[in-house]
Amino acid sequence: MSEKNIIRILALGLVITVIVAIFAIVSQQESNRARLEALNAQGTAIAEANHRATAQAEAESAQATAVGQANRRATAQLEAESAQDTAVARANQQATAQARSQATAVSAFNQQATAQAGQDVAATEALMRAEAQAQAALARQLALQANNSLYNRPDLALLLSLEAARIAAVSDHNVLPQARGSLLAALQTHPELIGYLHRQTGVVNSVVFSPDGALVATGDEHGTVELWDLETHDMVGSPLLAHEGAVLSLSFSPNGSLLASAGTDGKIVLWNIETGERVGEPLRGHEGAANSLAFSPNGEILVSGSDDSTVCFWNVETGEALGQPLVGHTDAVRDVVFSPDGLLVASASADRTIVLWGVAAQESTGEPLLGHDAAVSALAFSPDGKMLASGSQDQTIILWDMETRQPAPRRLADHTAPVSDLAFSADGLILASTSEDGTVRLWDSEAHEPIRQPLIGHGGTVLSVDFSPHDQTLVSGGANGAILWDVTAGQGIGEVLSGHTLNVRSIAFSPDGRRLASGSADHTIRLWDVERRELLDVPLPVDEQDITGVAFSPDGRWLAACDMQGTVHLWDAQSLESLADLQTGNSDALYAVSFSPDGRLLAASGADRAIHLWHVDNWQTVGEPLSGHQDVVWDVAFSSDSQTLASVSSDKTVMLWDVDGGQRIGEPLAGHTDQVFTVAFSPDGQKLATGSADETIRLWNVETHQPIGQPLARHTSSVFSVAFSPDGQLLASGGADHQVVIWDVRTGQTLGIPLEKHTEWVNSIAFNPDGTLLASGSGGPFGIDNSIVLWDFDLNSWEERACKIAGRSLTPDEWAYYVSNQPYVEICP
Repeated sequence: MSEKNIIRILALGLVITVIVAIFAIVSQQESNRARLEALNAQGTAIAEANHRATAQAEAESAQATAVGQANRRATAQLEAESAQDTAVARANQQATAQARSQATAVSAFNQQATAQAGQDVAATEALMRAEAQAQAALARQLALQANNSLYNRPDLALLLSLEAARIAAVSDHNVLPQARGSLLAALQTHPELIGYLHRQTGVVNSVVFSPDGALVATGDEHGTVELWDLETHDMVGSPLLAHEGAVLSLSFSPNGSLLASAGTDGKIVLWNIETGERVGEPLRGHEGAANSLAFSPNGEILVSGSDDSTVCFWNVETGEALGQPLVGHTDAVRDVVFSPDGLLVASASADRTIVLWGVAAQESTGEPLLGHDAAVSALAFSPDGKMLASGSQDQTIILWDMETRQPAPRRLADHTAPVSDLAFSADGLILASTSEDGTVRLWDSEAHEPIRQPLIGHGGTVLSVDFSPHDQTLVSGGANGAILWDVTAGQGIGEVLSGHTLNVRSIAFSPDGRRLASGSADHTIRLWDVERRELLDVPLPVDEQDITGVAFSPDGRWLAACDMQGTVHLWDAQSLESLADLQTGNSDALYAVSFSPDGRLLAASGADRAIHLWHVDNWQTVGEPLSGHQDVVWDVAFSSDSQTLASVSSDKTVMLWDVDGGQRIGEPLAGHTDQVFTVAFSPDGQKLATGSADETIRLWNVETHQPIGQPLARHTSSVFSVAFSPDGQLLASGGADHQVVIWDVRTGQTLGIPLEKHTEWVNSIAFNPDGTLLASGSGGPFGIDNSIVLWDFDLNSWEERACKIAGRSLTPDEWAYYVSNQPYVEICP
């Protein structure tokens, strides 16, 4: 029993003792009073008897002596009882003193218990703070470790980021932006990454797509073959226990009904895809490991190459060898492939040669192809059969002209370790290569140039690669399992909307978030269905004028757009009927248009250095334009209460205006060192964000007109647009460096890495009303990117996407290493 509980029990016993003593004292006092009353009554009776005795004294003289004696006895009794009363009084005093002493002791015990309880509460609170700090430190550590794993192990980076976010959400919300930033970075660093196929516990040596592209087969170092559903990433059926050693090669029959596997045990096994059962007995003929196999285009013949330096042909229907093994190499045969027309088989060997075999005659045709300086490990025919690609341990790839059988003048030599496998896309335009350097590289097969950066994700050697028949997906196998890739560069969390033919200058979400309006230099305004990511109706034309700004009214009734000739165009946002054209009185370009949040006013600004206001109820101007800037006014924004208007200018200043009074509030906000292009109020109206050609963003206290903290610096060129998230926690910025940067408003730190999908200036950005989407519009001097990107900013969606890509949770060993003493949690159940 604890000390605290013993103290509580002793205190309770003492209280009970005091209560019993007080009750006994009160009872004794009541008894004494009753006895005194009886004695008083008895004294009265004796006095009356004395009076009667005196009156009868003469007649009853004989009784006088007895009466005297009785009187003496009564007097003695009274004296005795008086002494007893005195004793009772003393006893009462002693009992009262004892009760007071006991009460004092109880009070002392109570005070001690209260002090102990206070100490316990303080200790508990201190323990809770310490635990929260430890959890926050763990979340930070996991986020940092996730960032360190980004490029080599993206699956691990995703899982560590998820766990960091989970811990931060329940321990310290101040750490949550850092954790979410690491998750955003993990999702964006590899936008081409579709997902891992992750049941395997070892290296995957071979991967291949089914002819219809619905399945992927993988073979691993443990002799197991597995089939995977491409759409769900789930394993189909049970693993096929194929070989006593490692699986080295897989091939689907052209009709997809059979799968052949070859392994280090020298066997070739045929599998019925529908039933998952073996077809007949294994094909035996090689005296060493069967390194490679392939079906003929008509599915009737299977060819295999072995460590025994031979090539064998097999009748698929009977399972019998077709003739004797072909001998032409002097070392292990590493790879075999059929030509698309089925007339030739090419074999690659550790003897550094490539031999071409006639299928019908089962003889070599011509001289071996010589060119590599080390073992030839991989081969692939182009779909039209005009080209043969070979990869070698000399780290190079050679493209051979099949008509002349001569190598192309230029080798593909970007790998830094032996090349392990090759595959052409179905259209022949892309060649994929894998290497022990841990990369998958994509090549333009005509230009002989690499296509973008290598694909990295295995965290070790990559041994096999195959294209889907539809060209959209690539699968690679190696260390850390099999990985699916989007060869079109992938979307990450951003989805591109294409439709404009020139620069997108401005974008705006409708108040219900269902539509997005975009204005462009192509003289049109387009409306997009946000959910379906599709254009709505036809573009709204605007008399051969560049559209520089668009805005929806707060109630969603009106759509406004401004142009380069000083006109604000108005439409009914539902019917798209043109309502009016508002004029500024000059033809100077307008660059921004904005409705007040209460829907009463419309503001526009531009090259005439002024801010123009109109009443929405009648579209009449409000007094004189607001003037004070000394150069172009690039942007305007209303505060959330519609009482204040902010404007920014090429004169490097920010001004605040009293909307009702039409007067400037205080002095201009000065701090930028170059033109200021963009401005936005925080949702609570307490902060102002501005972006400038000085490559910085500044946050301002609206009440004091003072800057908040240091300028936010991450862009490497002019900042053209800023937008707060609806909850005010994030700030997005876009600029001439083609990037969208996300900032944590509280800390001023960036969230993850910049969002990179645009290839020209980011001119405009906007959050949708619930903050789950961010839109960015692009366009620049070269006119090569006139797109809109919708970025997914739903955290739940990020988590679902991360789990689907990773395809697993942290393993118990990973958990013990990274998370340590925390109870194990399946992050992605």
